Amino acid sequence: MEKNRGLSPVIATVLLVSIVVVLALVVFLYFRGTVDQAVVKIGKNINIVCQEDIKFSASYSGTPKTLQIINNGDVAIYDFKVRIITGGDYNSVSLKEISDFNSEGLNQGGTWNSQTSISNFDGADELLLIPVLIGTTSDGQVIYECDSSTGVEVTL
Repeated sequence: MEKNRGLSPVIATVLLVSIVVVLALVVFLYFRGTVDQAVVKIGKNINIVCQEDIKFSASYSGTPKTLQIINNGDVAIYDFKVRIITGGDYNSVSLKEISDFNSEGLNQGGTWNSQTSISNFDGADELLLIPVLIGTTSDGQVIYECDSSTGVEVTL
């Protein structure tokens, strides 16, 4: 009478190794999709550029009231995300969407003045101008909005 035997050690080893490889591949592909690609500007991580190299001032005054922005930093600013604050609420818009802001952005040392009063600001208490940059990843250029802590408040 012959006894039933299990899998041979070679086949069991091959099965275990292939299961581990498949699981490792699934985990790798999952986490690869969740990790952000590094965005670089002037050879540095763009977060560091936003914190250290972006310097600008802004005012909203005159008759009619116009917005003036001066880039005092070392980096060109592509656009600004404008938080229009009214009471305790705010609305965010791109400066390029609501004004004649230069399509190429604001270069180092450059100044921009709105040609007319911006109607979106009517009734608002203040503005928060948050710089938006163009950075580079391994896939090409991307638009990157800096953290709101790098923004400049403008009282209306």
